[in-house]
Amino acid sequence: MNVTEFLQWFFTPEPLFVGQRGFEAFGTAHLLTLAFCLVLIVLVVRGYARLPRGGDADAVRQRRRYLQTLSLVPVALLASRDVVIVVRGLMVPIFWPLHVCNLAEFTCVAFAFTPASRKRLRRLLGSVVFCWGLSGGAGALLFPGWSYCLIWTYASLGGFAEHSLMFAFAICMLFRHDFVPRLRDIWYPTVVSVAVGLFFLLVFNPAFDTNFFFVSRPLDMGTPFVQVYRAFGDPLWLAAYLAIAMGVWLLSYGIYRLIARM
Repeated sequence: MNVTEFLQWFFTPEPLFVGQRGFEAFGTAHLLTLAFCLVLIVLVVRGYARLPRGGDADAVRQRRRYLQTLSLVPVALLASRDVVIVVRGLMVPIFWPLHVCNLAEFTCVAFAFTPASRKRLRRLLGSVVFCWGLSGGAGALLFPGWSYCLIWTYASLGGFAEHSLMFAFAICMLFRHDFVPRLRDIWYPTVVSVAVGLFFLLVFNPAFDTNFFFVSRPLDMGTPFVQVYRAFGDPLWLAAYLAIAMGVWLLSYGIYRLIARM
């Protein structure tokens, strides 16, 4: 394989892999990639933790720039893969950047660029990032929806890097008290999740035959809620879906409080 052939193979867009057998969940290749993701997350968080402490203008400015840069990288990775899809004429609604992790990435950008003076808005955005970023990032890395792609291609590696950085962002913003999660604010991500979920369920997904937010076709290949649907049926599975999500968020709050007390 020459360089041109390698690049063509490496940059094969995600839609061309649909229906193929890419990599096995928790197989050797997946576990090895997760190890690299863990290293990436640790390095990014460590870099942020080494920034100056305190609330003086220079320290705050450095941390703010770090978070702003970190928030833009996952979006840039997403855009770079989407550009290839668009150029190849393969962009269809199911590949539009409207998945829950994409929305979490956009929320990271909004949080990073929202002025400190807009405290209430930053609390809302930070609460959504804390819940969606941690649970969505971890869920995507452990159960990647792009497992039909060959794992050593850009379509796959870009997805792992993108979600690792989003997860790292949600951790970084907790350092230096740039964002302090409060359990009483859990209603923020709850209301946002219900509103967005209903929009996709009732309006967007029926119009474009998509399954954004995993609310329309729970039995689709790769959907993480197959067993929930089978256990509760339609439409009670949606309430169970929200309860599971809130349970994960509560666990995240609990872990944060436990670590904060150490």
